[in-house]
Amino acid sequence: MQELLGRGVEARRAGNLDQALTLLTEALQAAGENRLLQAKVLRELGELARNQPLRADAIQYYLQAVALLREAGAGSSLLADTVRHLGDVYTEAAQHEAAGECLREAVALYADYPGAPALDVANAQRSLAIHCELTGATAQAQELWCGVRTQYARLGITAGVDECTRRLQRLDALR
Repeated sequence: MQELLGRGVEARRAGNLDQALTLLTEALQAAGENRLLQAKVLRELGELARNQPLRADAIQYYLQAVALLREAGAGSSLLADTVRHLGDVYTEAAQHEAAGECLREAVALYADYPGAPALDVANAQRSLAIHCELTGATAQAQELWCGVRTQYARLGITAGVDECTRRLQRLDALR
């Protein structure tokens, strides 16, 4: 099953979408009753669908993955990552209420997980900052962008620092 999942991820990343769908579907069947493995495959199916016109499919895959991760008691960064990706898809689909709920939850989940990778934490806060910008919560967006910029600077991610700076300048200009 892990091999099928890995090959499916590689095919998705290489742009071989039909092959990725086939491999991931096989991996889902091979996962059997293992909820954690099912969730991992559903998450990858969500990523696959996210990059296609059928965004509703991505939402459904992510919703199923989140439910399975909760059922399996997965309180790790895997749950936080999956909730964040669901929030990102909701944002892309302009479903802002659902996006906000997911993104706030993802940030909280990362805060509760001491081993959370710093980049994942920063990316979750970035997603929430984008959501806040889109929904007119300018003050919260500015606060988040400042924090994210600091985190990206600590991690040496120049492109991230530059994005934060541009967004902060744009928000300042709107005042």
